Amino acid sequence: MNIEKLVPYNKRMETNFRRLLRGRLYIKRNLDPIKYEKEIDWNFNHHRNPRTYQVYLHSLNFVNDITWSHIKSPKTMKVKLARAIIDDWIKYHLEESYILKENNLAWNEHAVSYRIINFIFFQSAYKNTSKFEEEEFQNLLLKHADFLFEDENYKENNHGIMMDNALLCTSFFINDTKKKKMYQEKSISRLYKTINRDFSEKGVHLENSPEYHKLVRILFQRTEYLLDSIDIKIPTPLKDKLEKTYNYNQLILKPDSYYPLIGDTGQIKEQTTKKIYKNFVDTEAGQCIIQYKDKLDNLNSKHLVFISGYSKLTHKHYDDLSFVYFENGNDIFIDSGKYSYNKNNEVRKYIISPSAHNTLLIKDMEYKYSDYENDKENLGIKEYKETEDYTKVRGINNLYKDTNISRTLINTKEGIIFIVDEIDSQNKQLYYQNFNLAPDAKVKYKDEKSILIEVGNMKYTLETVKVNNVKTSTEITSGKISKKFGNYTPNHKTAFIKKGKSSKFLTYFYNNIDDVAIVSYSFKNRTIVYEYNSQIKTLEF
Repeated sequence: MNIEKLVPYNKRMETNFRRLLRGRLYIKRNLDPIKYEKEIDWNFNHHRNPRTYQVYLHSLNFVNDITWSHIKSPKTMKVKLARAIIDDWIKYHLEESYILKENNLAWNEHAVSYRIINFIFFQSAYKNTSKFEEEEFQNLLLKHADFLFEDENYKENNHGIMMDNALLCTSFFINDTKKKKMYQEKSISRLYKTINRDFSEKGVHLENSPEYHKLVRILFQRTEYLLDSIDIKIPTPLKDKLEKTYNYNQLILKPDSYYPLIGDTGQIKEQTTKKIYKNFVDTEAGQCIIQYKDKLDNLNSKHLVFISGYSKLTHKHYDDLSFVYFENGNDIFIDSGKYSYNKNNEVRKYIISPSAHNTLLIKDMEYKYSDYENDKENLGIKEYKETEDYTKVRGINNLYKDTNISRTLINTKEGIIFIVDEIDSQNKQLYYQNFNLAPDAKVKYKDEKSILIEVGNMKYTLETVKVNNVKTSTEITSGKISKKFGNYTPNHKTAFIKKGKSSKFLTYFYNNIDDVAIVSYSFKNRTIVYEYNSQIKTLEF
């Protein structure tokens, strides 16, 4: 097995090594550097994201920056520095005389998984005079492998895959043949179980985030490499399921090759994956993708994702009945990103809330998840239909107290979006049909029932209909979008607001180049008749 395949070289590593010599320790891309003065504070507590910094600090990925820099340009100084950092970590974390602070996450499963692979890479990269003595190295391997092996430490999420990959990798270097076999059998068994556990039948990773789907795909590519190294083939049904996961990557990408900021996803551009323009619906994952390809310029294609429901709550936002929309080379309706994983942070609380998503929410009300089996009847995608002229998806969210909400979203081939929200409640409440706009979108009131949105060189109208003569108010406020971890950008939001028990919204969005108007509608017959550039068209909702 070639350990370098698990620790691939990147030019940024050499840059990070030079930064380290200047007193700046970079533990992960997109995280602020830590001050470094010949010693590392292993109990370092970052003011905004202490847990995240601790995990990546104890992963020791920055040792790879030094090691790769040495491989590219050998110098004794680099060898000594890498070994000194490792020895310092061992001194503070494997000798019982030291007492660690509560926030020290040296034995977090993510940190352990990456650290042991980094130790192995270090051991393989340097000459004999720099290596650990074999007995010391074996003890280091066993200490980490035993942690990864124990079920009480195992996490049934993407961290579990990290753990099993690391355990399988470590087994290659264990001298004890009995333990080697034991580690391999446990890791392979858990990895096979994970493929069925963590992906829907259609190949969508069930942690509610395109970024984590991409991450887990990379983790399983490592799994396949490790298994090939011991001449083990993944069983065909599991292999077929993994193949479907590639297809989802190609579908969820926006036409600009960025992933939408759904769930805990940051701004990530895919460099190699080829975009596929097909519609897709997965009720198990709670996601529907509607797309219309522009044959002249792919960037002008239309890409909409509707979200409702879940199978796992990991990385799940309160984004049910929400959608994101991209067309003409720009995001228009956008999700909020992740910002951080600190649940007590006020920005994080906002980022995951309904107010940061394009959904129907109730003023001063929250809804809570219990578990999938209890919630799936009251939450999720319930209907999907494609016609020659439009695609329709309907979801429900009945998790608000004493309130049932249904949203039907229709995207026509011309790019008109119709949003039909129907609320039935026992209580008089304030309902917000909330729209979260891209940071570069300009927005202003067009009239009392419509909003003018300008993105790039395009102008759009978001307009609502006065249903049953019920008063509707309109507002424009500010929000936050997080494209980069620990940072956020202000954006505009707009909302149509109604007060009552049972209530209905009929709203539509269109490009101002087109002449669009609703001619008539009927909630009883569930039809909308609209005019598009002097043509009368009818659709069913």
